[in-house]
Order: sequence, then structure tokens, then C-alpha cells
Amino acid sequence: MLPTVEPSAQNNVPAPVPTPARSTAQPGAPPEEILGNTQDPVLRFSCSSVPNRSSLTAPGGLPFGFVIQPYATPEDSNRWLRREPSRCDGCGAFRNLYVAVEKGTGRWMCNFCGKVVKSDDLIAPDAIEVCRELRDAVVEYAESTPGSFQMAQTPTKTHVFVIDATIRAKDMQELQDSVAQATAALPPTDSVGLVVFDGVLRVYDMSRSDVASAQVLAGYKSPSAHDLNALGASGAVLTAPVHACAGLLMAIVKSIKPPVRQGGREKARQRCVGPAIETAVAITASSQGASVQEQGEGG
Repeated sequence: MLPTVEPSAQNNVPAPVPTPARSTAQPGAPPEEILGNTQDPVLRFSCSSVPNRSSLTAPGGLPFGFVIQPYATPEDSNRWLRREPSRCDGCGAFRNLYVAVEKGTGRWMCNFCGKVVKSDDLIAPDAIEVCRELRDAVVEYAESTPGSFQMAQTPTKTHVFVIDATIRAKDMQELQDSVAQATAALPPTDSVGLVVFDGVLRVYDMSRSDVASAQVLAGYKSPSAHDLNALGASGAVLTAPVHACAGLLMAIVKSIKPPVRQGGREKARQRCVGPAIETAVAITASSQGASVQEQGEGG
């Protein structure tokens, strides 16, 4: 009898897998471009590189962009103990949650050498509950030395609202509500400014409480050093503390009226968003000590 071959075994012979040919660099040829931190043509990591042209993002199909959180919660500064750490007089160990404390006397016994130490900050009735190092396993100290970062006061920040006056009425209402919420969330000591743009840009004086006053700049070009110098020398208060100008700011924002749109297709209205942002950046920088004219010459 002749040997038989099962059909399933005959049809399931694995097809040969083509091995990709490795390209070898020819003498004198330009080096192959390395995109990311791997040579794999399919998988690349962009943790240390940023695509510099749109064609690099097309094969993967993933959008490329940035996430900006202007009102993100800052780092909690209360986790730092801004004082000298209390230490044992005998062995120098730090006071910690494992020491024995005699309530009401300020005396505590080191858990390393057994020496009894007295601290005035532990005399109060609630001192043990308040003392961080007696209730937290890990604490961080910021020593109060001259010139160290913890001695510096937190500087006030400047926020400049840049508003597009050409948007639709529905979007304008949402924008006005967003500005109101953002202003209410700002610290009262922070400073705010206002730039409104369409075909031209208007920088508002934040010191006038009786009437809205603005300096008008051309919108067809970037502001020159002469334009910014004239803006700084105009006498207008470009930024003011929130507690002093919040009412004026919201009154101006609520008075902005969107353009009246006729039926049918309309020609797009001019929007000088670039010059408006450049001017806002110059105003923000000037509030930190640089003159508005210097920002125009440097930008």
C-alpha cells in the first residue's frame, strides 16, 4: 500500500516569511535620517524628539499637539517645613513620629539614644497634633538660610486676556462667561490686562473706572518698537490688580458685540491674532521689569 498524505497537513505548510533586506550605506551616500530614538520604521518614540514636518505624523495617524493648562493647580508648598529641623542633643537624630513625647511639658525622648530633650514648640496642648514630623513618616525641610528659595516671596503674576471680537454671538456669550469664571478664580493681587482684536487691536486702560479707554494699534503688521514705545509712553495703565479692576474688565468684555452677519456667504473678516498676541506678550514681559520698547526690539 502506498503511503497517504493527509490533505490538512499538505495545505497547512507555512508560507515562507520574507526577511526585510537591510540597506547598507554606500560610500559617500548621506546618512539615513534617524527619527526618534529607534531605527524601527513602524515604531518610534517621540519622548526626546519632536516632528519638524507634517509628513512625519501622517503614517501613524495620531494627532500632534500640546496641552496647556494656564490655571493648573500649582505645586503644594505646604509639604515643606520651612524651619530648622528639631534634633536630639545627644546623637543628632531628627525628631520623628517614633519618639516618646510628654504632653504639656515639651519633653521628648530620642528613639535612637534615649536622651530626653525639651522643645518649646511642643508645650502647647495641641502641639503633638500640629507637629508634622510627629505624625508623618516622611517630611521635607527647607532650611531658612539667607538667599535660599524659600525666603523669597511668591511674585504676583500677570494675565492678559486676548479676545477675538469677530466670533459668533453664541461663542461670544460663552467666552464672556469663561472670562468671568477665570477672573473670579485669580488671586486678588495678580494683575490683568485686556487686548481685543478684529481688523485692528485695542489695548485697554485698566485704570479708568468711568469710561472704557483703549490705545489702538494697526493689525496688518507686527507691532514695531516705535508702536510699543508709544503704547508704554501713553500713560495708560496696561495691567492692574484684579481686586482693583475686575469690575471694569468684565464691563468691557460684556460690551463687546459680535459683528452683524448677513444672510448667505460673507467675506471673512480680518483678524489680527498674531499682532494681538505679540502685544500681549510684550505687556506681560513689561510687567516683570522689562520695558515695552525692549520687548519690541528683542522680538
